[in-house]
Formats: sequence, C-alpha cells, structure tokens
Amino acid sequence: MGNGASVKVQMDRLKANNTTSYEVRKFVECFSGYCGKDKTSRALRGPGWRSIDYNGNGYVSLAETGNWVKQTLLDYMPWKPDFCESLYEKFYPSYIRSFKDAADAGKDREIAGMDASTDDYLQKGEFRIFCAYLCAYAVMFDAFYKIDCVDGDEERKFEKPAWDAQFTAFVGSPLVALNACATSPALAEAAYSEMDADGKGAVLLIEFCAWIKSKEVLMQTDLGKTLDLGD
Repeated sequence: MGNGASVKVQMDRLKANNTTSYEVRKFVECFSGYCGKDKTSRALRGPGWRSIDYNGNGYVSLAETGNWVKQTLLDYMPWKPDFCESLYEKFYPSYIRSFKDAADAGKDREIAGMDASTDDYLQKGEFRIFCAYLCAYAVMFDAFYKIDCVDGDEERKFEKPAWDAQFTAFVGSPLVALNACATSPALAEAAYSEMDADGKGAVLLIEFCAWIKSKEVLMQTDLGKTLDLGD
C-alpha cells in the first residue's frame, strides 16, 4: 500500500463492513485512526508511541504492545470497561501476529548490548504498520472465530464440516478470498485444502491467517500491499 492515507481508508472500510461482528468493528474503530499519514493520524501516533514506549528506549516488546492495546481500548471507551476487557481478551491471538509482522517490516540488525535483534522488537518507524496490522488481523480472527464456533465449541481450529457450514456467510467480506469462496462452492472446496497446509484435517488460526494474507498479496489489494510490508 504505497499511499499512507490509503491505509487508513482501508481500515475505515474494514470497520464499516457489516459482514464482520460488532466487536471487531469497535476494535478497528479504536485503532484505525493511527494508520494514516494525515495530520490527525500523526497527532494520535505521537502520544501513542510515547505511551507504548514508556521507558523511551526505542524498542517495544510484545508484552508492552499488549498493555498498550488494553489501555488504548479503555481510553477510547472508558464508559465500557467490561466491554473493553472482553475485546482485549477476544482478539488477543491477533496481537502476536500483528507484532511479529510489523517488527519484521524494518531492516533487521543486532541491538548493541542486547542478545536480540531489531526484529524482536517494535520500533517507532513500524508503529503505524503495527496499528494497521492490529486491525487487519483482528478482522481475520473475527472471521476465523465465526467458523470455529459453528458447533458451539471454540477450539482455535476448525474442520471441513464447520467450513462447509459457514463459507456462504462471507458474501461481501472485506477479505477478498473469503468473499470469493462465499459465492463459489468449488472455490470453497479448493480453499479448504489450501488452508489445511499440513494436511492434518484441521485449520489452525495461523494457517487461516497465512492463507488470507497470501490471497490479499497475490491479488495486490490495498490490504495485501500493507500485509506484504512485513516480508
């Protein structure tokens, strides 16, 4: 995604899409404002970065990003603390993927005095990308959750019957591969085999997200161009 403003536009589209849950729309609404290069987004990211990098060393860990996500949700909707807590917990699996991909966006180098490299931490130049990934991966997890819970049992994986029962629910999805599958049983059939990368008969969250990402990148969507920055 070459244009910084278009990142925010894409995130705004994600939060407005009615195939996603109310929860993920509110989550994306909270963080989409950090994703642009416009004056308003920069004004948010300045104090946002100072808050996440609270010790000012320029390197932010996964734990620190998680704490920032929780506090940002609470600051955005202080009148709904229980709802914010539930959002934080529901989308927690997506933070790890967001952190890892964003931390890989910059050039990797060893950090002096630390047994680690810059790919192990989030840096200021990667903060905007991290916020975009928070939104994108939360939307992916929201879709995954819809399939995973089709039998009423959240297992963090789904099998073919759950996929067959739910793929038509993604008509109009902001994720191009899911939208395509929703209107084509043949594509949906082929997609499951692609998602089940290890051939063990179940699709894990990491496999699902990797499949979504590969299709967005292949189709050169705005979202795909953003997700490709982490590689």
